[in-house]
Amino acid sequence: MSDSPKLETASQHLARARFTLERLIERDPQRARAILRRPTGPIGWTQDDERSTAWRSMLQDAVDVRCIHRCEHVPKEGAVLEGPGIALLATGVYACDECMDRFADAEPRGDGLCDLCDRPTPRPGEIDHPLPDGPTVKAKTMCNDCALFYQSLPWNRPAEPA
Repeated sequence: MSDSPKLETASQHLARARFTLERLIERDPQRARAILRRPTGPIGWTQDDERSTAWRSMLQDAVDVRCIHRCEHVPKEGAVLEGPGIALLATGVYACDECMDRFADAEPRGDGLCDLCDRPTPRPGEIDHPLPDGPTVKAKTMCNDCALFYQSLPWNRPAEPA
């Protein structure tokens, strides 16, 4: 088993996202409006808001835990980078575009665990997802739960007929 801190599952991130959104609306409605992109009207949120918030939180946590090889342009915690960057969860590399070649020899973990939640996973499941104000996160293995959660996100669902 891995010595790294345990990553949370999708359902744990969903519960935390719901709690965070509730508290934010209660304590700082203006900031909540900005995050939810609702300048006027009701300030409530949708299931899609919860799922999107949870997904971004999952990716950020995975970057913070998995990416132990970082270029000097990347902060130790949190994904705030001047310019584009890439986080490769399978190899634990987070670097800016200019420095990525320095980490070409980084070996994949090969531990058979989901890149996002540390659950055992029998199959590859690739994602390539940009974080706002952060890197493009690339994962090579996802468990069934994380893959289903990813497929349920609003931008991955088929468009409804007009």
